[in-house]
Amino acid sequence: VAVPSLAANTEISFSSDIAFVNEADETLTVTLTRAGTFGSLTVDWISGYAAANRPAGVENGEITPALGTVGMAHGQEEMTLTVQVRIGR
Repeated sequence: VAVPSLAANTEISFSSDIAFVNEADETLTVTLTRAGTFGSLTVDWISGYAAANRPAGVENGEITPALGTVGMAHGQEEMTLTVQVRIGR
């Protein structure tokens, strides 16, 4: 039995494993994709790695805002999130 997307459990993911920084305005935009679109939801997010999980040789950059909440309405399948990234020059 096929379960329609509207009735399926919700799963949020990035639409791509790769994201690029726009160096001209120092922004990064990612698209969040939602499978299972019944009801509205909010997702809390935070940038960077927790100190205990940060790979050797990796430093967290400066991202504004550093954390936030995004919301998706009933039936919404995707949304974009843009943050400001300070690029060392």
